[in-house]
Amino acid sequence: RVVTMRIGVVLGKEGALNRMALPFKFFLGGPLGKGNQYLPWIHIHDLVRMIRFIVKHEELSGPINAVAPNPLKMKDFCKVLGKVLRRPSWFPVPEFLLKIALGQMAEMLLHGQRAVPRKILNSNFKFKFPDLEMALEDILG
Repeated sequence: RVVTMRIGVVLGKEGALNRMALPFKFFLGGPLGKGNQYLPWIHIHDLVRMIRFIVKHEELSGPINAVAPNPLKMKDFCKVLGKVLRRPSWFPVPEFLLKIALGQMAEMLLHGQRAVPRKILNSNFKFKFPDLEMALEDILG
């Protein structure tokens, strides 16, 4: 069998979240770009659990969206991030600055898609962190 996981932005103690949180720490946080793009995300622990689940369940094959079940737009993601960090989310980051700071990763953050993990949910996989605030509290709290 072949399984192709379409993995969203993985939230953990390292990686994209650290870069996204940095402006908030200086009270300069806000949505990236216009903020209307979706940001498919998944907590790293749910991703690891999902991989194990897929290995055990041989009936799963083909493309699987490895993202949390509650997609958010970038502006809403940043509001929650600001809330967890106890910082405002009011300063939008222009696209050109993102491209300078993040390079290739900026494209994914600026042009996200609304992905839903329908196949894995239909297989009775249970997310430990289906909610962004809960996920960010676990990582940053």
